[in-house]
Amino acid sequence: MDIKEIIDYSIKNNGITLNVNLERINAKNGFMISITNFEIVLPCDKFNEEITKQFITDMIKQINILGSKNHYIGIFINDNKIYFDISIRILEFENALKIGKENDQIAIWDNARMQEIIFKR
Repeated sequence: MDIKEIIDYSIKNNGITLNVNLERINAKNGFMISITNFEIVLPCDKFNEEITKQFITDMIKQINILGSKNHYIGIFINDNKIYFDISIRILEFENALKIGKENDQIAIWDNARMQEIIFKR
């Protein structure tokens, strides 16, 4: 996908998950969890091609340094904010909850149900 397609898809669907080749990931199971210190939050009015390209380029570099095929680029829109992050996919529910809490997340994404699981605070 090119940057414009990524932005358009993200706006239409409130987000997208990509691999380092900028291919959309359509996982049917497991849970997506953002990794601490690899998340950037901006107001939605800053969501443009220049900023998106820069963040995706930086995230690909970080994923290559991390060296795992289980790291993904996440973009999601919530509460008039755009979130860019590096996430991992965990198959087991209990393990996903544990890793989400360890990474100080407020929620994880359930791929099968296509919805957030929000942690109680």
